[in-house]
Formats: sequence, C-alpha cells, structure tokens
Amino acid sequence: MVAAREIGGSLLLGLLIGLPAAFLTGRIKSGEPILSEAIGIVFLCGGLAIWREVSHLIAAIAMGAVIANFAGHHTRPFHAIEGIEWPFMVIFFFLAGASLEIRAFQEIRIIGSAYVLARSLGKYSGGRLGSICSGASKRTQRWVGAALLPQAGVAIGMALVASNQYPEYRQALLPIVISSTVFFEIFGPIFTRMVIRKSGEDEAL
Repeated sequence: MVAAREIGGSLLLGLLIGLPAAFLTGRIKSGEPILSEAIGIVFLCGGLAIWREVSHLIAAIAMGAVIANFAGHHTRPFHAIEGIEWPFMVIFFFLAGASLEIRAFQEIRIIGSAYVLARSLGKYSGGRLGSICSGASKRTQRWVGAALLPQAGVAIGMALVASNQYPEYRQALLPIVISSTVFFEIFGPIFTRMVIRKSGEDEAL
C-alpha cells in the first residue's frame, strides 16, 4: 500500500506539473524553453515531491516524459539545462562513490553477477517485446534490446534513495549498483554502437 501510494503519487505529481509546463514553457523566447524555466520546474517538482513524501526521482522522470511528448512547440524540451548539468553530475557521482566501502564488493560477487545477467536478459527481452508490439522491423526486433544496456545516473540515484530509506541494506545495494554501472557504462556503449551498425541506422546519420 505504501509503495503504491508513493509510486502513484509520484506519477500523478509528474503529470500535474508536466502537462501545464509542456504548454506554458518556451513561450517567452521563440519556442525555446529558457534556462530559468527549466531549473524552476525541476526544483518545483523536487520540492513538491519531498513535501508530499513521494519519490522525487519518479516524479521528475514522469514530468520529463510528459513534457517531451506534449511540448510540440519545443524543438528540444529543456535542452538549455544541459549547459549546467555537468557540475551536478560530478558532485552526484562523487557522493555516490564516497558512500561506497570497497570491502563490500567481496560479499556481493554472486549477487552482483546475477544482477548483471538478469538486467541484461531483461533489457534484451523487454526491448524485443516492445519492438514486436510496436511493429518494428525484424532487424530492429533482433538488436534493439542490446542498445538499452547503458546504465548511469537514475540507477545510482534510486540506489542512494533506497539505501537512505533502508540503511540495513546499504552495503549490499550500493556496491551492486555502482559496480554494475561501471560495467554497463564501459560495455553498454560498445553494444549500442554495434546495434546501430547492425540495424543500418548509421547509414541515416
């Protein structure tokens, strides 16, 4: 019940902020959302999520998805925020690394390997099923799952939130997620590039 409330509340909050933001932002400057709008909406979403005690990560993801799909007058919703994201990303990953104890890696080798295998299988089968349902070509159905392997900020963010909420599992969650993130960030782009070539999409670039 608690999980349903938090997830449902997060999705609802993202929808309630995302819908008006999709239609109201980007009106001041020639159809392009300005930086202050982007930052303001992100902080508004995060603040309201904390106030209502729902997941700010899920709320932000839902809000972004709504804006990206409904803001038809934007050429690229909130691309202005990309110019200032790197300092926050560096701080974020630094804090994630600072929360990690290297000795914990010795205790999660089997679980970590199982997580990597299960995630890879899930990405492949999920991508294949999604492409079949969407009527994609046979070549896309075969290869799209492998293109979904890269993993970075969202996974670590959710692990940090979960470790703070359930501190008794902290030394299992963080090593698994951070080590798998390093693995998928090294090998994921290789598979993605391979998929682009196999699917013939590199010819259109």
